[in-house]
Amino acid sequence: MKSARIVLVTVAAAILLLGSCDRKVVLTFGLPTIISTAVYDTTAHGNRTLVYVEVDNTRLLPVVAANSESLDVESYTSSGEYMWSSTWQKETKLKSGDTCVLHVYQSDGTAESDKLVIPEKPHVTSPGSNFVLEQGRPLALTWTGTTGIDRYEIELHLEYYYQDSSQVHHTFSLDTTVVLPGTTTDFALPASTIFPPYVDFVYYGDVYFYVYAVSGPCIGHECKGNVKGHGGGYFLASSEDYGAFAIGDSWRAARPRPRTPIEQARRMVERFKEGMDSQ
Repeated sequence: MKSARIVLVTVAAAILLLGSCDRKVVLTFGLPTIISTAVYDTTAHGNRTLVYVEVDNTRLLPVVAANSESLDVESYTSSGEYMWSSTWQKETKLKSGDTCVLHVYQSDGTAESDKLVIPEKPHVTSPGSNFVLEQGRPLALTWTGTTGIDRYEIELHLEYYYQDSSQVHHTFSLDTTVVLPGTTTDFALPASTIFPPYVDFVYYGDVYFYVYAVSGPCIGHECKGNVKGHGGGYFLASSEDYGAFAIGDSWRAARPRPRTPIEQARRMVERFKEGMDSQ
């Protein structure tokens, strides 16, 4: 029976090496799935890095660590042997520029991530908080560059109240995430995307956005995970900056509070899992 289990693990590992990122396939062959992120934060309580991990399909509860620092279990469930799911988190002493390896110690083996560098925080340089986007103009964002990362992710939320050519009032909204190379420090959204031809007059609205500096694999561009051994999955590291401004003639710009590290971490893990399931 022991040798049969080894065969199953080997097959599942081969699936990952071939580039599959289907969590259902991984679970079918009994290999634990690990999705995790380290979030560097400079907004409160000094510089810190929160590590958040979701582990599915282990035989028993594992021990999870970032480098040599054990994480705290947040929650867990079990529906039978090899069907334990758990979440882990901890604010660690890691700072930007430090390297981190994720370890998931289990009763029947250990999973380990590739080494990642904790990114520095990008800083939005334009537009400023008093900026107002006029109708018919493109949207341009710039930020300071961060070295040693794999990509930037721009999360953009836009909404405004407008009148069409028949003098009927509507609400226009746009929510998107754009992935850019790690050497990029600007992004522009065309005016035609923000203000389609049917928009006759804009009354008021607002935009809020996040700029993420990210290290680690990117679903939709590469399926191969960076967690190996007795388990498969993904380990990311990120840091963010954010901003908000108005659209139109009225000043109604949203002023979002920055996401807490745990909110950002959970959001990134959920986005990653959705991307995996869509492959």
